[in-house]
Amino acid sequence: MTALVAILAREDATEVAAGVARRLSGRAVVIPYDVLLQGWPVKPGDPEEMDLLTAKQVKLLTAGYVRAGFHVVLHGSFGEAGRRSEEGISTLLGLMRTVPGVHTLLVEARGGSGDGATAHPGADLTIAIRERPADDIAAAIIEALPLEAIDAG
Repeated sequence: MTALVAILAREDATEVAAGVARRLSGRAVVIPYDVLLQGWPVKPGDPEEMDLLTAKQVKLLTAGYVRAGFHVVLHGSFGEAGRRSEEGISTLLGLMRTVPGVHTLLVEARGGSGDGATAHPGADLTIAIRERPADDIAAAIIEALPLEAIDAG
């Protein structure tokens, strides 16, 4: 079974995503959504077009890695792209849920219990990350996955 974990975080979740990937057996890849969104060699003129192209790029990368048997950990703040990007991630997870042998998990990583952020309605797991070691957060995310999703073998 292959795991696809998407981490929505207002704060940098790079270390958390890497920790999750290290804990998954078999091959795993981390896809940093914000880097793809900001890392255009030549940016499209329209921000909405940039959001759509980035979402398409993430969908193609994710599908390719899942097809090749990789676990995928997708993370990003989705801050600039806003609600459209979060909806795109939810759509991607919905599509991947239809693929036999793929388990998806949408994690909302929040600053803390009183950070005032609105909970993502589709989150499978909401976790506070402020002043908490990345390894502890990664372990909590792994615990939320079924054992067969963790083991790619």
